[in-house]
Amino acid sequence: MRRLTRSLPWIASLLVTLGLLEAVVTAFLAFPGLNAALPAALRGHVARLYATRDRMAISLMPDCAQYDPETFYVLRPGATCRFANREYDTAYRVNSAGLRDVEADLTAPEVIVLGDSFAMGWGVEQAETFAERLQAMTGQRVLNAGIASFGTERAARMLARLDRSGLRTVVVQHCDNDVVENARAVAPGGLNIRDAADYRRISRKHLRAVTGYVPFKHLYYLVKEAAKAALSGGAPVPVAEEAARFVTLLGRIRALAPQAKIVITELNGRGKARSTFLAEVRRLLGDDPGLEVIDIETTLPDSDYFQLDDHLTAAGHRHVAEALAPYLKP
Repeated sequence: MRRLTRSLPWIASLLVTLGLLEAVVTAFLAFPGLNAALPAALRGHVARLYATRDRMAISLMPDCAQYDPETFYVLRPGATCRFANREYDTAYRVNSAGLRDVEADLTAPEVIVLGDSFAMGWGVEQAETFAERLQAMTGQRVLNAGIASFGTERAARMLARLDRSGLRTVVVQHCDNDVVENARAVAPGGLNIRDAADYRRISRKHLRAVTGYVPFKHLYYLVKEAAKAALSGGAPVPVAEEAARFVTLLGRIRALAPQAKIVITELNGRGKARSTFLAEVRRLLGDDPGLEVIDIETTLPDSDYFQLDDHLTAAGHRHVAEALAPYLKP
């Protein structure tokens, strides 16, 4: 008992210290602008904490998305919902195809934008997405078929469902995190889509992880994610291999829209711009007048991204649209 009594001040001191550290970490989540003052490595750790334990994923929100047997999920057809995280609170209006666009754009669109959360418009309002801005700039009917986390294979599966009768241009937005899905898609047996029970289980787990709180949650997961990043150690997939898989899957998109011009770009997020992937894709495709490979992200300033979230702001979407517009087939 005496030993415990002597230990109490140390225990109290430890708890106070941990509480203060938890408050500091929570402040960097609650006030994203503070992250600009952090060293790059520490800022990256906070961003990983936010992405894994604090940020809601729209594809797993029951009000906004639902299971799909071909693509694992789509946005919930006909839904109107709100998608909010630390730096944005946005409205989603979903058409009958499960896409973030109006119903009229499903009829003979001249341009279809394929991609993931960047194309969908994660963090910006519907009218601010680069797909909507392209429509305003060019006067063409542009359908936004981007859905968060879709790789090239699922983008092709979505394209196969859509009206392609008036299609002139397909914009294909790649992201470096497509690498796992694309590898599975070109492997024997192709991409395996899990069942509805798995989707519901993953959705419930995600909601608990983001909305639940226990003492020192943010501090614990900050340290855990930092350790995981330090110990991951695995060699990245060579760019040549990544590009070759992408080009293979791109062939499926071209087969679905042989009359359309294909415009390819890459958006990876704040601090992840690279030119090597697109350069390799351009080399593999050769001199093909039906294809354009456009390097946009290496020209975007940091101010085009949110401070905490790694997605594009409305200004970033505007700059992407301005870069793409000259390449849309008239």
